[in-house]
Amino acid sequence: MRTHQSGPARTGRDADNGWEVAQPVGGTALEGVRMAGFRDRMAAGLDMRVLPQPAVIVVIGLRGTSLEVDASAGHRPLTGLVASMRPGPARIRGERVECVEVRLSPRAAHAVRGVAPHELHGAVTSLDDLWGPQARRIGERLTAGQSPAGRTSVTLPLVSASR
Repeated sequence: MRTHQSGPARTGRDADNGWEVAQPVGGTALEGVRMAGFRDRMAAGLDMRVLPQPAVIVVIGLRGTSLEVDASAGHRPLTGLVASMRPGPARIRGERVECVEVRLSPRAAHAVRGVAPHELHGAVTSLDDLWGPQARRIGERLTAGQSPAGRTSVTLPLVSASR
């Protein structure tokens, strides 16, 4: 994937699979927080397993993105999600996905959101269930006139302030 500098974020386009990815140049201001914006520019679709990793993953769907999550609790369409460090067997699918992904170390998850990773009970959870109406407001603010590169610069303050 080629990458190039674009304002506050590094952006890459992969012509082979149609995905655009933007990441903040130099990382984020908070230790243990990484993020990226994703856009499926050519309707390549998303079909991936959720794997255990040493981070809590927050995905904020944008512009009507619907993520279909198949997990041990059943099938559920979500506009945003939180995956615990050990989410159990889960698969995520979607068409024309546009989202921001925030990866939080265990310490950062507690500092930024006030939720200890063990409180997520090893699951993939709806962002609405965890954050309530604030999840929708964050998605709306991120969608309003922002490019994927621009979104990464405003995501962290929104996520931190919504606590």
